[in-house]
Amino acid sequence: MPQSSPTVFVMVEDDLKPDLIGTLPVPRPGKTVKIAVKSLAGVGSLITATWEDSPTNLRPKLVWAAGTKLALGIYTFRFRTDDGGSEQWSFPLEDPHTLIVTAKTGT
Repeated sequence: MPQSSPTVFVMVEDDLKPDLIGTLPVPRPGKTVKIAVKSLAGVGSLITATWEDSPTNLRPKLVWAAGTKLALGIYTFRFRTDDGGSEQWSFPLEDPHTLIVTAKTGT
């Protein structure tokens, strides 16, 4: 499913595709990456991600697995690098991206 915008990510409930891949404005070589997700109800969590372009580290990638699937709903998210380290940095800096998990229809 093609995405409708670079800041809105849409996926179908219980599907493991498409992968969530972003592009950061600056490289983060040698740094870890996580996706900080928050529901509209304010419940947040951190999901560990990887780099699609290691060692440059401009493109964080979240491959969905059974343990990282999100329930039906609307979420905001940021890419967080070097979480817990001395060079913590989140992107975007201002308005977070939007993630929409839509209901599966049909079979």
